[in-house]
Amino acid sequence: MSDGNIFNLLLTLPLFQGMSRSDLQEAVAHTKLGFETHDGGERLVQCGDHCTHQLYLVAGQMVVTTSAADKAYYLREVVSGPLLLQPERLFGLNQTYTRTFTTHTSCQILSISKTELVRLAAKFDIFRINLLNTLTTQAQRAADEPWQPPVEGIGDKMIHFIRSRCLTPTGEKQLHITMQALATNIGESRLNVSRQLHRWEEQGLITLNRNLITWNVER
Repeated sequence: MSDGNIFNLLLTLPLFQGMSRSDLQEAVAHTKLGFETHDGGERLVQCGDHCTHQLYLVAGQMVVTTSAADKAYYLREVVSGPLLLQPERLFGLNQTYTRTFTTHTSCQILSISKTELVRLAAKFDIFRINLLNTLTTQAQRAADEPWQPPVEGIGDKMIHFIRSRCLTPTGEKQLHITMQALATNIGESRLNVSRQLHRWEEQGLITLNRNLITWNVER
């Protein structure tokens, strides 16, 4: 990959945005950056893997699978690049991935080791600010969530249930869950959940299969 292409690529990554060309040249010259292309169907990260590198989906689509702590249900979603893969897992109490990432199409991946990331943050002010902004934005959103007004209405409860568990708001979402488990999680009866799901299916908003709800969220 040419230096010009590397610079253009790094400028799309939130951690490098705003850096001058001279700083980018120095960062590229002294940083071990991994650029790889993976075919569709390759598992890149398994839930529970130790997070030692920051992975960045430059281009392509990945399938992200996330399971409930009690394994009662799991969510499968298709995400598109550009996207940072769980940057919050590099630091803190639990430095392991909580999601499984599998390539859906051919994907271009950039990887930066934690050691290199810390070194870049120590050397370049803009990089350090970008890293802090990325992590603190996620922390603030998580802290603000419990203080939002309660969700009313069964439809809104179900939408909030899936949105709050998604990595991105767009793309196909598949929730593998029984109607009883969904009803229990949102505090509604199984009958009301079934009625709402079938109303959405009649409207063409979702597809229902046994213990499977599929949304195709375009925007």
